[in-house]
Amino acid sequence: MRLRNRGLLYERLQGEYVFYHKIKGKPRIALSPTEKRVFDTIPDEGISARQLSKEVRITMRRTYKYLRQLRDKKLVFALKKPRTYELTMLGKETAVLLNEMRKLTASTAMLILQRSH
Repeated sequence: MRLRNRGLLYERLQGEYVFYHKIKGKPRIALSPTEKRVFDTIPDEGISARQLSKEVRITMRRTYKYLRQLRDKKLVFALKKPRTYELTMLGKETAVLLNEMRKLTASTAMLILQRSH
């Protein structure tokens, strides 16, 4: 948070970071027509609830309802993608400066150790 407040880092805007995945294979239990549409629309790589809602053409509220029902039937599970951050130009310059300072102090420490022996 401090790095972000000082303008050294920013969060990559991915929007959604919870993705829903379905089990492999066909469900062995009966599904309602809408549950089946929702289940069949979920790709192998997963999908966010918002995107799923758009593709199935139902409201977000109903999307979460059907995802919950499918999760209760152990047909769907949710995975969170880690949030990613990136250094700003100022952050990159600061990182280079800190790395140079680290190298300088390490070499100075080595010289001091060599002189003391």
